[in-house]
Amino acid sequence: VIFGMLIALPITLFYYILLGLYKG
Repeated sequence: VIFGMLIALPITLFYYILLGLYKG
């Protein structure tokens, strides 16, 4: 469970950054 969170957290952060850059 913790290992899954360690993988999901960076992906989520990257998605938010990508979404922020896309919306400007």
